[in-house]
Amino acid sequence: MKEKPQQQQAGAVGTRSGHHWVIRHNIIRLAKSIGLDLGLEGHPDTDLETSRQKRPGSNGFHVVEDNWILDNGAAGTASYFGSHLSLRRNVIVGNNRLRFIGDKRWESGGLKLHRPKRSVIEGNYIAFNDHWGIWLDQGPGLDTRINGNLIVGHGVGLDFEAATDDAAVAVNNVLINNRVGISFREAGGVLVAHNLIAGADTGIDM
Repeated sequence: MKEKPQQQQAGAVGTRSGHHWVIRHNIIRLAKSIGLDLGLEGHPDTDLETSRQKRPGSNGFHVVEDNWILDNGAAGTASYFGSHLSLRRNVIVGNNRLRFIGDKRWESGGLKLHRPKRSVIEGNYIAFNDHWGIWLDQGPGLDTRINGNLIVGHGVGLDFEAATDDAAVAVNNVLINNRVGISFREAGGVLVAHNLIAGADTGIDM
């Protein structure tokens, strides 16, 4: 929020509205709040790191592979409108240790992305993050593919919230012991196919 710049979503490791970062083979652990930020993370008028420069139009295009993102106080990852993201073979476990939830305490969980346009989330192990496994907000992401992830032990394993995008796909994921396997909250535009959902109170909540 513009009026509270001190609350912008900076991670322990952050691309800070940049583009074409390659982030591989790191352990990102025990940050007070967010482990890794990948998007436009502050209001353009008050961002702590823009120095009143114009925000870049090419935010995104990051490769995030083979990292361990563990035990951070809030979200494991955060990205506001990052596009062309590649998140593959990461271990994302035990995030939101401070258990943020409710009014003005959003955005936490394992892998949290706002509308990750033309992105790939593939082959990740996402487990025991407080409440959310993968949470895609403000749309599931135009031409975004969620494929072959193992998602274990959350309130919601895979959460699509608020808006519809075309050609988003969630396929071949294994979701075990999440209270809700896959949730749609005022969201749509996703092909859901060939997923295994086991040990859930609700498999797909629409």
